[in-house]
Amino acid sequence: MLVLDSQGPRDSHSAPIIHGLHERLAGRRDARLAVEHLSLAEHGETAEHIATIADVIEHRYGDERIAAIVTIGDPALRLAMLLRDDALGSAPIVFLEVALTSRDAGDLPNAAGYVVRHEFERLLELIAEQRPNARTLHVLDDLTWRSDPARRDFADAISRVELPFALNVIEEFDSTRPSNALAALDPDDAALLLSLTIDSGAADETETVAAIAEASGAPVYGGYERMVGLGLIGGYLKDLRELGDEAGRRGAALLDG
Repeated sequence: MLVLDSQGPRDSHSAPIIHGLHERLAGRRDARLAVEHLSLAEHGETAEHIATIADVIEHRYGDERIAAIVTIGDPALRLAMLLRDDALGSAPIVFLEVALTSRDAGDLPNAAGYVVRHEFERLLELIAEQRPNARTLHVLDDLTWRSDPARRDFADAISRVELPFALNVIEEFDSTRPSNALAALDPDDAALLLSLTIDSGAADETETVAAIAEASGAPVYGGYERMVGLGLIGGYLKDLRELGDEAGRRGAALLDG
């Protein structure tokens, strides 16, 4: 089973997903899990980079039967669809962490998986409950592919929730260089980190999340279980290891025919 991760090896977002896959497939002698970190956020989806990836995959796995492909993120899914029936063969795809609508996902040939959904409606209600004196919620958005589904779900949530505070969206937020603007936030307010993308040249996610929390004058909320304990406040959290386990369950079913 081949895992194609949109991010580079230093991005820890995918680590619990891959860990869940390993746990689900542990002990199976009829399969091994291979992981390729594509660094598509860093290098972009250029023809040159995609050609390089295709050559690497062909060299490493050309003589093996790929029973299933697991993709993490929209860029990896696009690449897998592009290389189908070529470098990747015709193996079925299990996609994770994509911004597709359920309808679009259902239209993909020989592919199934999990579309990203965030519990922002309940999280906004929780922030309002925990921060009764907040006048502004500062939304930190890095405008990367990782934040696309979060931005979509957040827009949907605020259309259905009556907010007791104003919204201040900080676009193109550079998570690797928390600015002085964060330090100036009112401690009665709150901040929400929509997503976090780490490229290979940056500090790892643990250091980055801790730096954001330390730099901010207001408490910062996040949507992933792994961020709690690094200085961010939780809420209704996604457990990415469980997502990896579910993907492994689907992959195992494919292996069993």
